[in-house]
Amino acid sequence: MNNKILSILLCFILLATVFQNHTEAVKLQLKLKLRNTLFNNDFSFTSAINELGGVDCFSDCNHNIRYVLAVLYFQSDPKKAESVFKQVLEAKKDHAPSFYHLGLIKYVDGKIDEAIKYFQTAIKYDNKVSLYYNSLAWVYLEKENLQKALNVYEEGIKNVGNNDSLYFNKSLALSWYFKDRTEGIIENMVKALEISPNDEEYLLLLGFTYLKIKNFKDARSTLTRLLRVNPNDIYAILGVATTYKETGEIEKAIEIAKTALEIEPDNKVVLEELKEYESELEKQKKEK
Repeated sequence: MNNKILSILLCFILLATVFQNHTEAVKLQLKLKLRNTLFNNDFSFTSAINELGGVDCFSDCNHNIRYVLAVLYFQSDPKKAESVFKQVLEAKKDHAPSFYHLGLIKYVDGKIDEAIKYFQTAIKYDNKVSLYYNSLAWVYLEKENLQKALNVYEEGIKNVGNNDSLYFNKSLALSWYFKDRTEGIIENMVKALEISPNDEEYLLLLGFTYLKIKNFKDARSTLTRLLRVNPNDIYAILGVATTYKETGEIEKAIEIAKTALEIEPDNKVVLEELKEYESELEKQKKEK
């Protein structure tokens, strides 16, 4: 039942734009057909496709119905979806979402250069969608065109405005491929967190970036902030413990690491960290 409800919600979202662009008679016809499709016991994407494809006015309807149909095909038959997305573009040559989906299809097929062209065209016709920039930049990263990827993120930030996903993905790119550019990572993550202050991934990346440059004060405060959002985040707990270890407070580090062990008693990373802390404590005691 849950899967059916989720599928129904997805179809309603996809069809929202269709209902905004048709006469009342067409809207009524679509709604009646969808009611029969969505609320029967055999609901599936296939049945939704059949109902949409069978609407009497289909050949004369605007591009939105074809786009919805293409998105539904995208789930199960990418080749058919590609054909229908191209039909959309015949009707509306600047339809950015269709170019974007064609890019995804080419990316999955391993046709990277074609994917890049489609993503670029999507951005050309609608430069306010962060998803298009993130996808294009990701493809450049896979091709190891690192500077091009960063340029795409910058372009997206400029055109879309404040968008946490662009800041975050740019920071990931910097952390993966530009190990010495921690200032850029911190700058972008601070901006991302201004938009989404409680995002766990953002807080974790920023906290561990501070750890990397041995800024233990900011690392501790950032990871503690994460633990207020999710007290069971093992890596945030270990990060906080590390800040105490690195500042000579080994007993405090052990105390905190043990709280992680209470959450995941068999976690090998936690066990190894705790063993290291206890060994360090024994060493300190012997030296006294």
